[in-house]
Amino acid sequence: MDSLARVIEKGEDEEIYFPFSPISSQFTKIWRLFVKGFSCQECGGCCRGDIGTKRVWIDKEDIRNIITGTSVSKKYIKRISVVGENGRYLPTPCQFLENKMCTIYQYRPNACKSFPWVGDTIENGVHFPTLNIKCPAVKEVTWILGAR
Repeated sequence: MDSLARVIEKGEDEEIYFPFSPISSQFTKIWRLFVKGFSCQECGGCCRGDIGTKRVWIDKEDIRNIITGTSVSKKYIKRISVVGENGRYLPTPCQFLENKMCTIYQYRPNACKSFPWVGDTIENGVHFPTLNIKCPAVKEVTWILGAR
């Protein structure tokens, strides 16, 4: 299959996943096209929270990287973050965003580094990469691939 016509939208979560086995040739072909065509548009929407991103999960490694690489203290991170059911997170809009730019970009959390990939969808024991469909760059690439 040469297009993303079969991309499935997942309701209110505004996430999509590729309905192919990650080991299949169709998945590999589409994933390479997607990665090749993806380019962040630096809109800041993911950091502001206006494209469905309500939080950025952070772990001990993220906190350690931010503290050692910047002048941000552990006390400040604990003050601006929230402890949730699944761990600690930074609510959006992100406190480290200034004029659409990340002030800790080099030391940003792994969740930020991997965006718009937001995890996996598991269906019948198979993991499918899940993307945030509200991201303008994702919309652009899926449109381009769908037009093939």
